[in-house]
Amino acid sequence: MKRMSVDHPVALYMQQRINEYYESSHPEISVLLDERCIVLHLKNFIGPRMESIVEQQDDPDVFRTLRELMMEYTLQNFTKDMKEQFGIQIKDIYYDWEERDFSGMVVGLLEGDAFAETVETFPHQYEVHERTNEITNGVQRVPDRVYSFWMDDQLLIIVRDGLLIKLEKELLRQGEQELLRKAKRVLERKEFPYHSQIPEILGREIEAVYLDWQFDHDRSVLVYQFK
Repeated sequence: MKRMSVDHPVALYMQQRINEYYESSHPEISVLLDERCIVLHLKNFIGPRMESIVEQQDDPDVFRTLRELMMEYTLQNFTKDMKEQFGIQIKDIYYDWEERDFSGMVVGLLEGDAFAETVETFPHQYEVHERTNEITNGVQRVPDRVYSFWMDDQLLIIVRDGLLIKLEKELLRQGEQELLRKAKRVLERKEFPYHSQIPEILGREIEAVYLDWQFDHDRSVLVYQFK
């Protein structure tokens, strides 16, 4: 595992994009990279003008839609630039927001699915997978496969493969991707941060939970950030 400083070219690249898009002069960007994935934790990145616009939205659906659009705009050339400028080949991008503030977490799983090939075990991993299966089954079904690994001492990455049920596949066929994403996020955000018992199993205090899906690959990434 490699931990990058804020002076690493990837961090500087992201700071430049954020300054360009959101007029934020003091974005905080933490970047982690190994052979499995790249993780970016973004804080203070939307600038006072955009923050004021977002805060004026009372409807939580509008609030999240604005943030989704902002992140999509920020990441529109990210995969291409990572490959051309830094030789980092990303297969899928996942991102989510912390509801309490304007921070975001971006996870890029690298080509080759090295996370599935590299066996990493840690204390209580079996129990973490069992609780992940149980909660996922309560929302949809038991995943076909669950993988987990630590990116550093605060970030636990959980990858779930094979989640979709027939109803969800039909919704996707009818073009209801964003509706499905919204519904799954609402349901799983009620469970994983508060009822999973994963922090208790690991003996850690939770800071935030981030989750997202790539429906084309029937895959989800869940990130636990601990204090």
